[in-house]
Amino acid sequence: MRSFRASGIFLNLEDAKRKIEKWRRDYNGNRPHTALNFKTPEQFEEEFD
Repeated sequence: MRSFRASGIFLNLEDAKRKIEKWRRDYNGNRPHTALNFKTPEQFEEEFD
């Protein structure tokens, strides 16, 4: 599993929120997961809509 690693110290709370949200969007939207048959979570979810 890929994890979030800060490349340094967050400047403040808003900086931390922004960087973590960017990571979350990438993880859930751009990164294929083996458990989902190499689809992104967003692609997997769209199949059920």
